Amino acid sequence: SKHHHHHHHKSSSRDKRPRHSTEPTSASKPKKAHKPIDANALFTNLTTVVTKRSEKKEREETELHKALSPEGFEVTPDLLQEHTEVCLSIQANEMPVGNSASILKASAEKDLSPVLKLYLDTMVPSSKQVAERNKQLEQTRRKWRTHLVGKKPIIVLPKGMTAPITILNAHEFFGKSIYVPRDVMMKRGATQKTVPTTFTRKVNARYGGGTVEYELMDNPKSKLPTSADWERVVAVVALGHSWQFKDWPGIYSNPVHLFGRTFGFYIGMEGAKIPEELKGWSVLQQKVNRDKRGLDSVTYASFWNGLDEFMAIHKPEMLPQTETN
Repeated sequence: SKHHHHHHHKSSSRDKRPRHSTEPTSASKPKKAHKPIDANALFTNLTTVVTKRSEKKEREETELHKALSPEGFEVTPDLLQEHTEVCLSIQANEMPVGNSASILKASAEKDLSPVLKLYLDTMVPSSKQVAERNKQLEQTRRKWRTHLVGKKPIIVLPKGMTAPITILNAHEFFGKSIYVPRDVMMKRGATQKTVPTTFTRKVNARYGGGTVEYELMDNPKSKLPTSADWERVVAVVALGHSWQFKDWPGIYSNPVHLFGRTFGFYIGMEGAKIPEELKGWSVLQQKVNRDKRGLDSVTYASFWNGLDEFMAIHKPEMLPQTETN
């Protein structure tokens, strides 16, 4: 490391000088009773201490830089473009409290308790904040589409046999977080008619908690006769080809509009090519693997975090209603 060499140069050049100057003085003044200070040893000890300190400081700095480094979290314009809505909704909830540099600089003694206080202030709502939030809820509630309150949110699945998730295994995946391939489900005797198409789950506590019952379907055109019915669609699992929606009513047949008003999600097989068309849509992409179960929980969590957030912003009427009086 740079500092390290730096000190060694200094010490080595200094080591040489004192050696010549100390010998004659100690020879010419033998009367001194106490031991002469060995400048050489002194410098060696000093160098050791300084080097150790600077190494420790450097280690700490390296750790800090590593912790603050954005590596692996690169934000590209494409990524922002793809998640414009989410970005805006995140920004709407942000509380600017300073940047990482100013926060870390502010505490010269590196006592990071201000950071903890900041965290608690931000994350643990005070009664004033709770009251404020309830007031906001009240205001949004006045504009509510009452025909959606208490209705089951719908997750639309791709038809056909090629998609990793269809009506056959959707209940296992979205309800239980396990990916069971289509052929395995068929071996178990599952058919379109016999698989359950509703399930319940607890919503993330951040969005009020509580239980919601969801409905799965792959034929919304015949199941949803009115536009009010279509408003119940909260998520669309995309196949990656626009013919999936071509006979859906009105703006729902246009992928750009469709994924502006529903949460778009694509589940691919790990290693498979991603459909070209999909790349231009506002759809969150995740994957599963036929044999390894490790990806199941990641994709499951990604779907539900995304959907909870989407519903909190766009379909709050269909989240569990907590009383605010």
